[in-house]
Amino acid sequence: MNQMTKTFIVSLFLSIIFIFPAQAWQLKPFETTYTATISNIPFDGQATYSLTKKANEWHFQTLASMAIAQRVENSSFVLKNGAIQPSFYKFEQSGIRSKEVSLTFDWKKMFAKGHFKDRKHDDDMFFDLKHHMLDQLSTQLALQIDIANGKKQMTYQVIEDDELDTYKFKVLGEETIETPVGNLVAVKVQRVRDANSKRQSYIWFAKDWNYTVVRLYHLEKNGQEYVISLAHGNVDGKEIKGK
Repeated sequence: MNQMTKTFIVSLFLSIIFIFPAQAWQLKPFETTYTATISNIPFDGQATYSLTKKANEWHFQTLASMAIAQRVENSSFVLKNGAIQPSFYKFEQSGIRSKEVSLTFDWKKMFAKGHFKDRKHDDDMFFDLKHHMLDQLSTQLALQIDIANGKKQMTYQVIEDDELDTYKFKVLGEETIETPVGNLVAVKVQRVRDANSKRQSYIWFAKDWNYTVVRLYHLEKNGQEYVISLAHGNVDGKEIKGK
């Protein structure tokens, strides 16, 4: 093979790389159902998470139902340069402690209008927006996107109820966890809190299933433990199955 031929082959190879770039990770629709335990006691109820897309807008919903209460969260957003840009958020809780929170994001005027209602409040609120600011629910998907793209530490500005908060997370590594659908390889993520905080939170994202959440652990300051575990689900129409 002469030098001219070698040069031609290298040039052709480089051309193919630029014409057909590596496939970037993409958010995909999913629907997952979870069961819960509180301090190792099975909880009477379940939660369903669903992500759908219509045109360019995504809709993320969680529905948790139990004997004494029901909780529904909705977040609508678009993706701007791969990042979530919320347009609307609503939280509704009925039962022994009723509560409503709604947020409307205006990215042209750079403010969000919120309404917060419970037994003691019925107030409107306004927040100055900063780029990449999120609502509580869309934070889970922002984590999913960032972990899939290889980030190890993440910080988000989040509108939580009637105030602004900063959520920090870090990737701890990979684990194989047992679930009702089989063993799944998952990326374990910790929520980083103040050094003196007794609260702990960990989330596991299934590596082979588009980094969908498969387990969530939370320890309250009173020592009570909450575990939410995947019961079944699908990603982009494919049933989640472990090894």
